[in-house]
Amino acid sequence: MIDTLKSVRKQKKLTQKQLAKDSKTNNVVISYVENGHRFPRKRIRDNIENCIGKIDWGRTYFQK
Repeated sequence: MIDTLKSVRKQKKLTQKQLAKDSKTNNVVISYVENGHRFPRKRIRDNIENCIGKIDWGRTYFQK
């Protein structure tokens, strides 16, 4: 099963700030995505997945 962004990030022991830097975005975007406030553009999704692996974006975004 593919996990949510937050669970994968925590498994990899990364902070939002570290993941943001590695995925060429900022920690506010990571926070908004993890909390379901924004759905990231494809470029950002691809950059995040290149850093930490496959993410279930539907569960990440729509899980409340």
